[in-house]
Order: sequence, then C-alpha cells, then structure tokens
Amino acid sequence: MRQIVTCLSISHLKTILESPGLDRILSGSSPESVGRALGTWLLGPNQAMRRLKCLITYDSFIEILERHPETIEGYRDTLEVVKTAMKYEFERSVIEGDESCGLIHGDFWSGNENAQFGHRAVDVSRILADLYKHSHFKGAATSIRVMKGFMDGYGSLSDKFAYRIAIHAGVHLICWYYRRDRNQPLLHPLPTVLAVLELGRDLILKAWRRDKSWLQITLLGPLFARKSLV
Repeated sequence: MRQIVTCLSISHLKTILESPGLDRILSGSSPESVGRALGTWLLGPNQAMRRLKCLITYDSFIEILERHPETIEGYRDTLEVVKTAMKYEFERSVIEGDESCGLIHGDFWSGNENAQFGHRAVDVSRILADLYKHSHFKGAATSIRVMKGFMDGYGSLSDKFAYRIAIHAGVHLICWYYRRDRNQPLLHPLPTVLAVLELGRDLILKAWRRDKSWLQITLLGPLFARKSLV
C-alpha cells in the first residue's frame, strides 16, 4: 500500500495508467488495491456544474451517435426516452432522505477534481468508463483490474443503483468522442471508435430494459453478479 500512496502522491492516476511502465508501477495486487481504495473513498448543490455536466453528456450523446447513423438506427426512440428521464436528474432539487443523491465529485475520472450535487451513480460510472477507455484505446489491460478492484471497494448496491451506473457509463463512453479537437481526424481507427460507441449504446439500452443477464457478462458484470441490496 505504501507503494500505491507514493505513486499517487507524485503523479495523478491518469499519468500512471498511461505510463509505459504501468505493469511495473502497479504490480501484483496493486491494481485491485488502487481500485478498492478509490471505491472505498467515494462513498451543496452546484447548479452551474450540473448544467455543464448535462450539456456534455445527455445533451450530446445522441448527437454523437448521429454522426455514425449505423449506431443509432432502430434505437433512437428508446434513447430519447432515456435522455429525457436522465436529464431530470440534473434538474431536480435536493430531496431530504434520498440517499442516492448528495455531494458528489461530478467528474470523477483519473485526471480531474470537482464537486457538485447529483446522483451518486454519476461518479461510479465516470471512473469505470474512464478505466475501460484506457483498456480499449491504449491496451492498458491493468486498468480492467483496477476497475474490478474499484467495484469491490465500492461495496454492495441495489440493482436499481447498478442499472443507473450502467446507463451513465454508457453515456460517458459515447461522449468520449467529443473529448478531442473536433476539427481534427479521429484519434483512433474508425472500427475501434464505433466499437466503443456501440458498447456505450448497448449499456444504455440494456440497463434501461433491466437486462441483468446481458449486463452480467460485460465490463460491469461485477455490479450485477453480487447479491444486491434490497
């Protein structure tokens, strides 16, 4: 654990995940330990940040899929319903006694700091999507182990909460598309990009339909494999 603390004290997680020496830095059980520590750690309303978060996620993900019509054909109606429902979360007021919402990071990934009011699934989904992105685009297999450790560290959760995480994670995977200079070519081959857009789309659709058996064999499987809380 001392090694992990030292690593994180001299460089943020994003730099470590993109390091050529990743397997050496996070060797043995370290990847799971980092993920578990993050999940354990992540247990006032800010309207401007909430509006911004909505703008770059739920106001954008269908627009992104439209750029590649094959990823949205036949799915638009359901995706529009999901968009409307999820946008409500960013507009709702604080509800006393609702433990699913509270002070969250808001943009919880490996290279940022933030805080705002919102649904707790936003943070969980954001870091999981970011970790998967490192594996998908950069071949950083160790990040998948960090993901598993994170889900273990975050602990048990209800199916309702897990489905919400899957929906948000799907949107985050799609909205990665805009995290670049849009005037420049895609950063990766088109098939690689389409694969992550389609995965994000399917996570949204399957979670919205509560297709637990499908979700159990995905990158988010550990969220649905464990015995959930009532």
